[in-house]
Amino acid sequence: MKKLFLLVFGLFILHAAWSQARIRTQLSGKVTDTQSGLPLAGASIILSDSRIGTTTDSTGNYLLKNLPAGHTIIEVSYTGYKSIVDHIDVISGNNAKDFSLVTSIVENEAVTITAVGSATSIRKAPISITRVTKTELLSMPPPTLLMLSAGNLV
Repeated sequence: MKKLFLLVFGLFILHAAWSQARIRTQLSGKVTDTQSGLPLAGASIILSDSRIGTTTDSTGNYLLKNLPAGHTIIEVSYTGYKSIVDHIDVISGNNAKDFSLVTSIVENEAVTITAVGSATSIRKAPISITRVTKTELLSMPPPTLLMLSAGNLV
């Protein structure tokens, strides 16, 4: 009798679990250029609180699945455009939010080259110094923009 009761109880629990409607929360939308309205492929969309993120496809569309419902901070960024940080409320079900990014000039940190005379001791300098002789400089290939931005020259 106990076995029959446990079997019926187990089947009831299994049926109750399967009959529960699973609500999937997702966020989708499109990221475009403000001036031209063209889609931005490869834009980054990140939910800061839950550390969930994705990138846009070739048509500028994105989709984030299985999100926790509630208030969250979303950050949308793309190289050459000003990033958007927005507060959104994600509710159960399908949510849609489109973003339009404004172009921006991005400046990288400059490379500084400092000449130090032989009177200054390298050991007493407050910053790290590497000595490069004239022959080493002449033997190096001419610097490219990529080399300068990566700091490979110094």
